[in-house]
Amino acid sequence: MSLHSKKFIQSLARETGASPEDAEVFEFGLILLINGLIDIAVIFTIAYCLGFFQNVVIAYTVAAVLKYFAGGTHARTMSNCLIIGTVAYTSIGLVSQVLPGDSPLMLSVSFGFVAGLSLVSFLRYAPNSPPQKPVRSVRHYGQLRRGSLIVLSIILLVGVSWLLRPFAPAELFWAGCLALVWQSFILLPCSKRLFNLIERHLC
Repeated sequence: MSLHSKKFIQSLARETGASPEDAEVFEFGLILLINGLIDIAVIFTIAYCLGFFQNVVIAYTVAAVLKYFAGGTHARTMSNCLIIGTVAYTSIGLVSQVLPGDSPLMLSVSFGFVAGLSLVSFLRYAPNSPPQKPVRSVRHYGQLRRGSLIVLSIILLVGVSWLLRPFAPAELFWAGCLALVWQSFILLPCSKRLFNLIERHLC
C-alpha cells in the first residue's frame, strides 16, 4: 500500500476514534478493495469474451460475499491471487455451462452434497483469517462467524427455492454451487498446501 493510502487510513481512524485494530482492518480492507477491483476487471472481461459472463458474475458474487465474512486462503502476492482467481472463476464458468440441467434428481443430489460440504467447512473453519490480518478480537471473530453462517444459510435457502421452482437457467444454479464449493475449499487447511504448491511454480 502506498504512503498516501496509509496516511488516509490513519487520518480516518483518528477522526472516527477507531482502535488500532480497527485501523488495521480499514487498511487491509482498502488493499482488498483495490485488488478486488482489478480482479473483477480482468475476470469479468475474460468471461465476457468467452461467452459465460453471467455465470461468472453469479459465481464471483456468491464467493465474494461469503469470503467477506468467512475469509479463506490467500495467495502471497497480488499477481498470484489474480492468476489463481482467474483460473478458478474461468473454470467455474466453463464447467457450469456443460453440466446437465434437465435431471431433477442429479440437481438435488448435487446440491445436497454441496450444502453438506459447505456446512461442515463453515462450521469447522469459518472465519479463516489470512496471516497478514489475523482476527485478534473475540468480538470481531464472533461477528464474522455469525455473518458467514447467516449468509451461507441465505444462499442455501436460495438454492432450495430454485430446486422447488427454478427461476433462472440451470447453468446459473451450477455456477452458484461451484462457487460455494470453491469458497468451502479455501477454508480447509489443505487449500493452503495447494496454494503453496501453485505459487512455487508461479515464482
